Amino acid sequence: MMSKSLSVVASALLLSVFWLVTACGGAEAEEVIDITKLDIPQDTPVVRALEAGVSQRITEEGVGYFVLKGCNKCHKTKGKIKTIGPILAGIRDRMDIPTMEAWIRHPGRLKRGTLMPPWDGSDKELISLMAYLRTL
Repeated sequence: MMSKSLSVVASALLLSVFWLVTACGGAEAEEVIDITKLDIPQDTPVVRALEAGVSQRITEEGVGYFVLKGCNKCHKTKGKIKTIGPILAGIRDRMDIPTMEAWIRHPGRLKRGTLMPPWDGSDKELISLMAYLRTL
C-alpha cells in the first residue's frame, strides 16, 4: 500500500514539473520583444571585441562556458524540439551583438518574469560564449 501511494505522489510531482516546464517554455517562445523600445548599450567592451573579431580558440572556449554556466539546461543549439528557452540555432540572424549582450547580462530587464538568470561571469567569458553562439 505504501509503494502505491508513493508512486501516486511521484506521478503527481512529475506532472507538476512537466506542466511548469511546458507552461514556461510556451510563454518564452510566444512573446515577441520589440527591441526598438529598449535602451540597449551599443558600445561596450564586449560589443567592440566581437565586432573586431575574436580567435578560433576564444570561440571554442565558448562551448565550455555554454555548459559550465548551465545554458544547455534550457537551450538547445539545433533541432526543433521544444525547450524551456528558445533554440539558439540561427541566433546570429535574429539578434545583433548589443541585444545579445543585454539579453544575456540582464534578461529580466528585457522580459519580466523570464526564468533565465542574469550573467554571473566575466567579460572575457561572455565574449567567448557570444562568439560561440554567433557560430550557430
